[in-house]
Parts: sequence; structure tokens; C-alpha cells
Amino acid sequence: MQEALPPHLWNSTEYAKTENDDPSLALRECLDKHGAFAKQEDCLEFNDYCHLRSISVRQALRKLEADKEKIDQQRVEALEKGDSKLYTQIFLESNKIFANVITSVVLEACRHLEFNEEVFGNSHKFYMGKAEFEQKIE
Repeated sequence: MQEALPPHLWNSTEYAKTENDDPSLALRECLDKHGAFAKQEDCLEFNDYCHLRSISVRQALRKLEADKEKIDQQRVEALEKGDSKLYTQIFLESNKIFANVITSVVLEACRHLEFNEEVFGNSHKFYMGKAEFEQKIE
């Protein structure tokens, strides 16, 4: 059975009160709080992959907060105008922005942990390609 994720990995109200306001600094603090990330060859252990992924996604979402409000407003305006083409364009652009931010946060985490980003990529491919792991992640 997978261990419960500690509050610094998800949007815990209590943890959010003490979390660093700067998502980059909070990322490093969370990674340091976790301790060593175990690897086997070029792949993270499953729980460590889950922790790194959770920490990265949380801080990426925090980095996107200001952009998200703006994008949400643009989507609402497009819907109110009945402009489905504009709405779709905004939706696709927001997905691209999120992908870029999550990538930059994962790269930042890998640099902080002093391992090659391929380790995260290999772990992602390995665990997301197997149903027994995908179910635990979701």
C-alpha cells in the first residue's frame, strides 16, 4: 500500500500557511524536506517519483495562479461572445503554458537534486506505462 503523501506535497491548508511565497524556493524546501530520492539505474523509486511529481505539480500550479485568472477571464469572455474558435485557441494556449511551466519546474527540481532530467523522464515513462502504477498515481 502506498504511503499517504505528506501535506507539503498537496494543497494542505495548514501547510499553505507556512509555505514559502516564492514557488521556486518552496520547491527547493519541499525537495530538501523529502530527503534523498532513491534511484535504481536511471529510474526513481516509485514513491520518490510520486513525491517529485507532486511537489513539481503543486509549485507549477502556484507559478500559474496569476496567469490562470487572466486565462479564465479570457475564456469566459470568449464564451459570452459565443466565439468557440477563440475559446478553443485560448484553451490550447493555456495547455501549452501549463506544459512549459511544469517542464521548467521539473528541470529546476532535477538541477536542485543534482540528477539528469532523463531520470524523471525515464521514471515517468516506466510508471505511466503500467496500469498498476497509473492507478496508484491517480
